[in-house]
Amino acid sequence: LFGNENGVYLPKFNEYFVRVSPSSNIGNGYNMIPLFTTEEVLFNRAEANLYLGNGSACLADLNTFLSLRIASYNPASHTLTTAKNNAWYGTTNTSGALLQTIIDLRQMEFMHEGLRWFDILRYELDVTHNNQDGSSQTLAADDKRKVLQIPQEAVLAGMPLNPR
Repeated sequence: LFGNENGVYLPKFNEYFVRVSPSSNIGNGYNMIPLFTTEEVLFNRAEANLYLGNGSACLADLNTFLSLRIASYNPASHTLTTAKNNAWYGTTNTSGALLQTIIDLRQMEFMHEGLRWFDILRYELDVTHNNQDGSSQTLAADDKRKVLQIPQEAVLAGMPLNPR
């Protein structure tokens, strides 16, 4: 759910309910999930601008996103700048800090949608899982368990399994 300045929350996904008959209240619910969103396009453009060396356009895209996600957004105090971004990540590497901002915002925006996996593979990120007992497990960037296994039908046709 996303809230605006008036406290109105809008669902990110909608349900489409189909009644089995016009006179009944039973039926089937279908989730309406967009496959390609404006937010994803905005992050892709910000990342592309960063790699093209256009940091100001990248910052503009990130500020556009933040202006729609921060309740009671005030440009005077909430605008993301390179100085604020570098200070947050404790670095002087502006490009690295902007890239980390894109990765972090993408992680929050697309939680439970499966898009984090692409960043994990593309940027070779370590993944740490915290267990209920307080222990943790880390999958290193080169861990073979991150590679999806070949489907059984392909194995039966003669394709070898991915190494584990």
